[in-house]
Parts: sequence; C-alpha cells; structure tokens
Amino acid sequence: MSENGYRDSGGWAAPGGGQGDGSSRAPGWSGAPTGENAPTGWGAAPAGWNAPGQSGNGQGWNGHGGNAQGGGQGWFAPPKPGVIPLRPLSVGEVLDGSLQAARRNAKAMIGSSLLFNVVMGLLVILFVLTAGAPFLRIASMGANSSTFSRSEASSLLASIPILLIGELLIAVLALVGGAVLQGALVIPVSRAVLEQRTGFRQMWGLVRPRIGALIGLALFLAGIGFGASIALMVVLFAVGAVISSTANDATGAIIVFLLTMLALAVLAAWVGTRLSVCGAVVVLEKCGPGQALARSWRLTKGNFWRVFGTLLLTVVLVYVVSAIAGAPLQFALPLLTGVLAPTGAGLGSGAVGLLIALLVAYLVLTTLVGALTTVFLVGVTSLLYVDLRMRREGLDMALMAEHDRLASGSHPSALPGTA
Repeated sequence: MSENGYRDSGGWAAPGGGQGDGSSRAPGWSGAPTGENAPTGWGAAPAGWNAPGQSGNGQGWNGHGGNAQGGGQGWFAPPKPGVIPLRPLSVGEVLDGSLQAARRNAKAMIGSSLLFNVVMGLLVILFVLTAGAPFLRIASMGANSSTFSRSEASSLLASIPILLIGELLIAVLALVGGAVLQGALVIPVSRAVLEQRTGFRQMWGLVRPRIGALIGLALFLAGIGFGASIALMVVLFAVGAVISSTANDATGAIIVFLLTMLALAVLAAWVGTRLSVCGAVVVLEKCGPGQALARSWRLTKGNFWRVFGTLLLTVVLVYVVSAIAGAPLQFALPLLTGVLAPTGAGLGSGAVGLLIALLVAYLVLTTLVGALTTVFLVGVTSLLYVDLRMRREGLDMALMAEHDRLASGSHPSALPGTA
C-alpha cells in the first residue's frame, strides 16, 4: 500500500500532497475538483482557499489539521469512527484508545482475561494445598517443635521434586494460555477502531484459526529467552572466573558483572521493542511465528523511540497501579505472621487458617488487577500496531474507505483493514 503522504520519519502530511497522479487516493481524501470538470454544486472556491502544495496567505486550506483561519471548506479533519482518529496517533491517544476499547468490549476482553486469571489462580491454590501440604504442616508445628519427626522430614524432601515439576507445568500453561488470550484480545481492539463491538463468542471464534500460530510464537520466544539466559550465565561465569584469577579482590568482577547486566538489559529492551507487535501480526495478518517476528521488526524500524516510550510509560502505569492495589495485603501478611509467631515457635491451626485466608484474598486481588492490566497492555500494543501501519503503509486510507462503505450500508468485514 502506498504511503499517501505519511513518511517513515513520523511526520504527517496532508494526503495527496506528495508526488504521483493521485490515482491511489482513498475516497473522500482527493483534492477539491476545479475547473470545467467540477461537478454541479461546488460553486466557486471559498476566498483564500489554496490547493495543497500552492502558496498562499495562510487564510485558507490548512495542511496540518484544524479549521482554516479564513473559514475555507476545502479540508476536514480525519474521522474518528471508533476509539482512535484515523491518522498517526499520539501517546495519549494510544493509551486512551486502549481504555475505551476495553470499556466498549468489557464482556469479551475483561471477561476473558478475568476467566483466565481465575483459572490460573485456582490451579495455584490447588497446587499449594496438595503438593505443598507438607510445608503447611511444618509451618503449623514450627521448626523447633518436638513433634517434627523424621518421617515428616522425609515427606518434605520427597515433595520438593513434585513442587518443581508442578511449578514448571503451571508456568508452561500460563505461557501458552497467556499467549492465546493476548492474541484473542487483539481482535476487539482492532474492531473497535471502526466502532465494531465484539462479543465473547465472536472473539474466540475469530481467533480460533490462529491459536496454533500463537502457541508456536510463544514457545519460540520462550526458547529464545531460555537460550539467552543460558548464554548469559555461561558468559558471566567465564568472565568472573577470568577476573577472579587475575585480580586480588572481587571489585573488578563486580564491576564487569554490573556492566554486563546493564548491556544485556539494554539489548533486551531493544529486541523486545522491535518484536512488540508480533502477536498482533499473527492474528491480523495471519502470519506464522517466523514471518510475524520479521514483520514486527520491519514495522518498528525507524519508530523505536516512539514505541519504546509508549511501552515504558504503559509498564510504569501498570506497575504503579498493581503496587497500590496490592500494598495493603503485602504489608499485612508478614506483619500478621510476626504477630502470631513472634518467636518462630510455630503457628496454631487457627493462625494458619487466617494466613491462608489472607493469601486467598491476595490472590483474588492480584487476579483482578492482572486481568485488567493484561487487557490494557494488549490494547496498547494492538493500537501501536495500527499506528505503525498508518505511518508506514497508509492503513488509515484503507480504514477510511471501509468506514465509508459501512456508512453506505455495506456489510462490515470481520477484521477491519485486513481485506
């Protein structure tokens, strides 16, 4: 798709202001007809009106948005049929659009996210109460209690492998399920751009053909992360061994370690930003995992700081909200433990029950907060994908044309902009 006036640098120019014969202009965005070809009803051009690209006194057509100072009628602001205006977006418009999309599709988006988080929370609770039963038993007795027998110690040791395997399975399930959920949440956000509401069943029906690709993408990214972690440990161990063998103290090793961690954090932020919209690509462009990664890399080229800044602000907002919501219970749990067992002599059954109740309350709260923040994060990345395509590929022109078709009574497409 041609860029139609949008340049990779991020600047916005009036559609039709670039080179070309104008044959690719979307309906409603071509210049005003003039001369003998003008249709009946146009009449004379308003005073002070200048065609795009012509010089004038600045009293007519405005190529950067807003109404002309002289009251010219030759240009109108891009429409906003849904949660965002159909033009390159500001950071505030991306954040606000994400919230509006969640509010207008609450049943599909918040309901699905909440359901997933509830299921995962129940699995964690069930796992703790079964595989972690020996630890709860020891906590109720106290480590110094005379009732702590050798058989109970053996039971504790035997439960450790079960705990590790269970934690691994839950982590894999959370990874796969979270990837599918995030891919599904892209659909209501993309449809909300043209004010199309999305139901719960409709969302899952549309994402069903892409579930395999989403799982493949999640496993591929997890594999990359795991391999990078192993490589990091090997490098740090080798560097530490070399420095330790040549230095009299550990100062050099500590400095190298900190610098290495800083460099890796920068690298992770860079790669993560460049691949941040690959989930939306998998769902909306029906690409495989490898194609989605390459496509995301191309879309974010030249727009790194815009995308990184938006994502960083989003993560900070999510962290602050989560910290504020969970602070009371995070403070109460250790405080209550110290009050009920100040000497570490053990907890009674009633105290253990109270702690379990507080833990369940904390899990409920974190489940709710996690559901809402997941929806918000996916909404932001989905709208960043739309914004990048509007800036680089003129997606807004296709969306405007589809908006015009919808206004004329045409049947809407399932996913706007993908036809």
